[in-house]
Amino acid sequence: DSVFGAVNLMSRDADDGSTDVFVAVFASGTDIQWTAAEGMGGESSDYGYGVAIGANGDVFVTGLVDSAMFLPFGTGPALDCEDCLGYDAFVAALDADLVHKQTVRYGTNNNQIGSAIAVDAAGSVLVSGGFKTNIKIGQETILSHPTDTYAVFHAKLDEYDDDRENA
Repeated sequence: DSVFGAVNLMSRDADDGSTDVFVAVFASGTDIQWTAAEGMGGESSDYGYGVAIGANGDVFVTGLVDSAMFLPFGTGPALDCEDCLGYDAFVAALDADLVHKQTVRYGTNNNQIGSAIAVDAAGSVLVSGGFKTNIKIGQETILSHPTDTYAVFHAKLDEYDDDRENA
């Protein structure tokens, strides 16, 4: 549990000690203005590592998902991964009121982690992180060499379109 003023945030599966991702907006100091209605998470620990705000106020979050099935911020459809053998990277988009717009999971048969995110002047989302073996972004599959070590990825994503461009 985390308490911010009058707001108490709880993990979806708090009984097993797992962690979830949440987004909060602070008015000033430690006074919380609002949070996403529900955090994002599932039956295992999920982490948010980066957040960015677009010129229009949209909020973008990246991190890793360890849950085979997780719910993105309460309003999106559950995103599952039947063949997951490690962490998956994710990018979530919320509007300025923290209402969920879209979450995309980037995973293959090993670990992928989203660690940093930014939004450029044109509204494109830039994400970077690490992966082991490979990562699939849109139609592109990027391999690490050798495949048993971690490699870095950088990708330029269109804000709302699922057709991703590897950069």
